[in-house]
Amino acid sequence: NTHVLQKTIYLYTIGQPRFVKHAIAFTLLNRYKANRPEFGGHSIRDICLQFSENAQPEEFYIPEHKQIEMNKWLTKIWNDKSMYDPSKGALYFRFPDENVVWIEGMVKTTEINKIEFYKD
Repeated sequence: NTHVLQKTIYLYTIGQPRFVKHAIAFTLLNRYKANRPEFGGHSIRDICLQFSENAQPEEFYIPEHKQIEMNKWLTKIWNDKSMYDPSKGALYFRFPDENVVWIEGMVKTTEINKIEFYKD
């Protein structure tokens, strides 16, 4: 499950700075905490695969040095309840090139590096 989580974050954030990676990780953690069926319930793997659409994180390779780097901060985010959530409780995120209708009725929590974060 941890590998699928790492690969999902990596796929969403290739080329993004670390603070964006943290915000995406927190959004996935917020979905996990919400334990809602539409997010994949209380399964990290299902949460990651729920929104992956065309990407297949299970089959994706992360370079070893990136995986080692990610392990350092991802474990901390997932286990340290006192860490600041840069997504501000978001359950969804939208990249600038996405044209979506689901944001209607959502509350925008923040924008980080042109990526918008929302909760319902």
